[in-house]
Amino acid sequence: MDVVVASLTVPDLAAAIRQGSSHPVLGPFLDGGSHCAVGADVVEILDAARAVEGLSFLHDPDPESLRRTGERAVLCLIVADGVSRPLAILYGRSLPVLGTIPACTVADLRSTWTALLGGVPQGGRHLLHEQPEAWDPQIERQLTQRLRQLYGE
Repeated sequence: MDVVVASLTVPDLAAAIRQGSSHPVLGPFLDGGSHCAVGADVVEILDAARAVEGLSFLHDPDPESLRRTGERAVLCLIVADGVSRPLAILYGRSLPVLGTIPACTVADLRSTWTALLGGVPQGGRHLLHEQPEAWDPQIERQLTQRLRQLYGE
């Protein structure tokens, strides 16, 4: 599977995320992919990507080249505004659409890229695998109590 990394700067990342699918550039990728905040700056992320063998890079992307790339390969779009933490969007026809996923690290991105390229990840979590929720008896009791309030015994 081809994996392509591209970076994009937007004036206001928070506003772009709020616009969601109606954003003129990011909309289709936010709506049809998975995205998370990354706990690193763009330079760190791109340096980590360059260290992963097999990744391709899209330089100076425009909306049309991003769309074409997402149709033929897995696109990892790193979006930043210079103020907020960067956003990583994973988009492609063969990928699950998970919407917003928990924040990640560079190690998580590296692990995900390696797995998508068919390799064996070394540390980090694969961002496109749903993480099992730890059982919490207190939440279970609260949920049971609330259901009993709503629907009776």
